[in-house]
Amino acid sequence: MVLGLDITSTSVNGKCEDCIFGKQSCQLFDAEVTPETKVFINGGSSYIDIHFLLNKEMATTLDCFSWFQAMAERQTGQKLKCVQTDNRSEFVNSAWSGYLTPLGIAHEQIASYSLATNGVPERGNQTILDRICSMLHDASLPGTYWAEAASMAVYLKNWQPTSHHPGRTPYELWNSEKPDVSYLRLFGCLTYAKIPDSINDGKLALRSVKCVLLGYFGMGVC
Repeated sequence: MVLGLDITSTSVNGKCEDCIFGKQSCQLFDAEVTPETKVFINGGSSYIDIHFLLNKEMATTLDCFSWFQAMAERQTGQKLKCVQTDNRSEFVNSAWSGYLTPLGIAHEQIASYSLATNGVPERGNQTILDRICSMLHDASLPGTYWAEAASMAVYLKNWQPTSHHPGRTPYELWNSEKPDVSYLRLFGCLTYAKIPDSINDGKLALRSVKCVLLGYFGMGVC
């Protein structure tokens, strides 16, 4: 399923404390990661792409979508045929219809006040939110690092099988190759970054600086 990981046991003994702190709920409910976050989910592969916006204006959301469309079509070699959103004004407006209609992209909209009809994205948002809370607590990091945690959560979720494709990961379905997980490390773990020789203070200066791992280059870029 993935490269660089040997599974020696499939048993799970209870839940870790960080998961309890971050995921416990009384009942199912709908939630966004944050109002300024947009999550794109490919229906065929369950591959997720997350972006962080400055605001929710229609021009901002459309620019982000057009970036995703170009990336998705180039990476997969397939044309986007349909996009599904809710009925909020940042999606249902003249700018979006003026962009989608000439391209022949169908725009499906869920019924107002009926988020249950948009079940896959809503459950995906809740899963990401739960993981953000758990990861921040486990790493003892403040909430200001929620975006970094969200990027890491989505990055890793794409490497986990889903109920639609139990034996394959969204990454493999999207990229047509198995992911290599051998380089993964814990979110918030201690790391050391090499100081380039060109900006070092001399031969006797420190060669590295102590850091905290917050993610991998290229995640959540829009």
